[in-house]
Amino acid sequence: MCTYSDKSYFARKLIIPTNPEPLSDPVMVWEFVELSSISLSSLSQLQTHFRADLQFSLMILFISYDKIYLMTKKQISLIILSPKNNDFFSLESSLPIKATPIILKAQVLKNSIDMPISFINWRVKLVWCGTYQTYQTNTNISGNAATIQSFTGGKLYIRASTIIDKKEYSSLNKAVIIANNPTRELLKKTLPSDILKAIAWQESSWRQFDAKGNPLKNPSSSMIGIMQISERWWGNEKSSIKSNDFNKMAWNWSYNIQAAKEILEYYFQRVINKFPNETEESKWNRTVKAYHVGESSINTKESADDFWYVKKIRSHIKEKSWEK
Repeated sequence: MCTYSDKSYFARKLIIPTNPEPLSDPVMVWEFVELSSISLSSLSQLQTHFRADLQFSLMILFISYDKIYLMTKKQISLIILSPKNNDFFSLESSLPIKATPIILKAQVLKNSIDMPISFINWRVKLVWCGTYQTYQTNTNISGNAATIQSFTGGKLYIRASTIIDKKEYSSLNKAVIIANNPTRELLKKTLPSDILKAIAWQESSWRQFDAKGNPLKNPSSSMIGIMQISERWWGNEKSSIKSNDFNKMAWNWSYNIQAAKEILEYYFQRVINKFPNETEESKWNRTVKAYHVGESSINTKESADDFWYVKKIRSHIKEKSWEK
């Protein structure tokens, strides 16, 4: 039975049970707290009292014989301890490329007391957006603490959950995985030819990632990474190269170089078939032009020797621009 009272501001605003009883809930603790020291006419005092006791969730107010009571419950909560919300992780730049380990750890509290829970379900989603496609990696794992590893970067969405007395409790954190550029000395050893060194210098100044640790991206196209490889033409299973995982091209600088090497080899073979009698240098000039313009340039008889991009690459090779 619910009645109204005119004794206070609250009574005029709330439906008040005359004989409230604690609810039955196996994972909740219900409590009655008497607030007799607070004047019924003082709204501001009562609000202050509620704010100071944040561990409780206000459920019901009721009045009995000029005293005001609140009925509260304490909830079980699941807190993700690691990774913390908005944490940053960084991919290693050394060779061989290693995965970044991420520890997943959570805590369950009941009435502000730690509950020893070892079984936590984790759902981890790693997302990175290219120009034409969103790349997503999903991982499901159980344990507390559990460890996952990542070879690529992006935004990380971590959901932890557990079941207590047939009720699920969960929490969600976000994190970010970025990366660092390899050293110049390491790139000198890794880039297998002067042509690749020169193209990498022209395209990116030997950078795989920007200042924020994200893949270096051409703002007007889908080109990515140290060799500025096109997602549209090379980042799919239909492309003419084996190293066509564009997500990996974006986050693994060594894989990006390997993809560029395969692209040059593919174009060079096309040039050999089309112009078998040209000099080796002219064939490579056509190959370099195709790397910048596209495969259609191979079909023209016009020499590529004076093409501006080819001249830039030849100049970098002659001057060894990356050494300066």
